[in-house]
Amino acid sequence: MEARAFFHIGTHLRRQGIPVPEIFEFDPDSGLLIVEDLGGLHLYDFAIDALKRRDHEGLARQYRAVLDLLIDMQILGAEGFDTGWCWQGPSYDVPLCIEKEAGYFIDALVKTCLGLRPDEALESVFMEEARVVCSQVASEQYAIYFLHRDFQSRNLMLRGNEGGRASICVIDFQAGRLGPPLYDLASLLHDPYVELPWSLREELLDYYLIQVYKHLPGQRSCPEGHGRATGGEKGPGGRAFHRDLFWMLSLMRLLQAAGAYGYLSAVMGRQFFRPFIAPALRGLKRVLGQPRLAGLQAISEIVEMAEEAVTAIEGISARGPSL
Repeated sequence: MEARAFFHIGTHLRRQGIPVPEIFEFDPDSGLLIVEDLGGLHLYDFAIDALKRRDHEGLARQYRAVLDLLIDMQILGAEGFDTGWCWQGPSYDVPLCIEKEAGYFIDALVKTCLGLRPDEALESVFMEEARVVCSQVASEQYAIYFLHRDFQSRNLMLRGNEGGRASICVIDFQAGRLGPPLYDLASLLHDPYVELPWSLREELLDYYLIQVYKHLPGQRSCPEGHGRATGGEKGPGGRAFHRDLFWMLSLMRLLQAAGAYGYLSAVMGRQFFRPFIAPALRGLKRVLGQPRLAGLQAISEIVEMAEEAVTAIEGISARGPSL
């Protein structure tokens, strides 16, 4: 099923002009695919090098090019998209948000990986707080854009030396579905593989929102019924409204990422992922400090417990970049 999704979604995205690897052959019986070799340079490699060299402008320029591509993929990828191609569900909905993100964090990271056992009452409140957030970000009205759901630096390839738009190629899109566009933005900006300076994250968030409004004027600038023209800056469709959505989706994405790192390292034995638990938790703490999320006390408490456990077990500093 996963190979079938890769074939159909990849074929569709390429037909829509999105740079994805060419698929030469697909055997539906065995699930084997013959796919174009894109080389070995990920956005991750570029970003880590740029951060070491303190090349803020080069890093920002490359990420702006990625955001331009993301917007095209979200819009063009949704045109003619058949949800029958999906292998993990047709859209980003509330059950997925609760089970595969909030629940995944508790089960895979907190309990399985770290061996913590939160008080049942605290865990219950954690899940209720998550359910409230999920109900606001996973509404069907947002499921009108293509959602990659793992749009991060290790799933973006760079080809050539020019570092421009034409050099970017998207991979690992087989979990694609329809969903809120700000989720993939959160995946990229709060990517634990590359801890971008927070000032750059804010800069890129503003850039994305401006570009989205240019691409989708008026009512098409956001989900149906939430157009740019309605509600002003803070109302539905306003810039502040979308920033709130972004921070809520950032929370859910980072819960999912931390859970995935816990599962992959503790259950699958893939220790490569273990060092990225700490950056994910640092990101969660920072995101939870946003005014829109200030009341999520149980989530904050369990994230704090997890971070203390990681620090105690592995000696990883809980302090990350604050730029």
